[in-house]
Amino acid sequence: MRTGVYRHLNPLAIHYGAGVTAEHLDSELTALGASRAVIVTADALLGSPAMAYLVASSPALVAERLVTVRAHAPFQDVLAIARLVRASSADAVVALGGGSAIDAAKLGSLAASGADEVLHPGDLSALAARPPAAVVASLAVPTTLSAAELCGAAGYADPDSRTKVGMFVDAMNPAAVFYDPVVTEDTPEQLWTSTGIRALDHAVEGLLAGTNPMSDELAAAAVPALVNGLRRYGRGDRSSQVRLELQIGAWKAYNAPRESGAGLSHVMGKAIGSVHGIPHGMTSCVLLPSVLRHYAAHPAGLSGIERLRAGLAIDALGPRDILDAAADHIEQLVGELALPTSLRTFGVLPEALAAASAAVAERTGVAANDVLRIYQAAADR
Repeated sequence: MRTGVYRHLNPLAIHYGAGVTAEHLDSELTALGASRAVIVTADALLGSPAMAYLVASSPALVAERLVTVRAHAPFQDVLAIARLVRASSADAVVALGGGSAIDAAKLGSLAASGADEVLHPGDLSALAARPPAAVVASLAVPTTLSAAELCGAAGYADPDSRTKVGMFVDAMNPAAVFYDPVVTEDTPEQLWTSTGIRALDHAVEGLLAGTNPMSDELAAAAVPALVNGLRRYGRGDRSSQVRLELQIGAWKAYNAPRESGAGLSHVMGKAIGSVHGIPHGMTSCVLLPSVLRHYAAHPAGLSGIERLRAGLAIDALGPRDILDAAADHIEQLVGELALPTSLRTFGVLPEALAAASAAVAERTGVAANDVLRIYQAAADR
């Protein structure tokens, strides 16, 4: 008999639907007692309709209290957020953007909460035990499908090695999330669809981890929702309804953030992404099929294989054949969306793959030679 415990790790308030930012962001800020908010976003969103829409949604938001974040959330950008929060006496941070902006907003909120200014990564780690009430609240208005907004995990790029450093701090869980297709209208197509594959990666890794009945059900529902939504989008249906369905699919896919984030594809992507400037959505595009083929050769201990077969409408029977077919299915979807299918696209050198393999092996327990074979398979396609 299966036993266990379910812990809700997603934010308590998740608004969804066209226009929810304009309708509810100000009331969420008011409920938090916040009247001065810092905006965290990306350069590409400066002057955009999405930014104008966000600023108009609450008097707590003004364009002068704004920090832009680069890809992979460099630690220096986290410090810039914390300094602006302190200098402006802000009592909330609102992120508009993808995973980098949302992660940096969470980390900047944490960094601003200590008695002393954070100057080094070690100073940030020392704040990990802060209670939620002591940390400046963050709220997220995501423009991609990366799902960074759905838990207290966040990563930043180390200033020296450029490797991604992750933290999971309950107090960094956003106070509210707004799945609003209005702000996604200008998201670049490849960014939108590649983060959709990232969401599918979350669903697949969470499903195979077999976390708990609630998360398993949601991940199983997310797989066909994301595949069908991405196919419709790729074939030209850019309606608010399709974009909202994909946002909700990404939400369902990340109900088990610890397990999904610890999945092999996810860890391998982080090991090369920030170092080589590869967006996390793209790492899922090139790595997930090869990881599934590795799982096909080592299916023992995996859960949810039958659910994956149903979600992808696979005819094959038996764990090995199902996982191989799932890899083919996802690789085909990535190709249909005109996204990269090979790691070679990004010019990663063989010696860099060897170094990343050792780091992944240390974190996951998968043999370094096996990790390297997965990387090489993803490069050889």
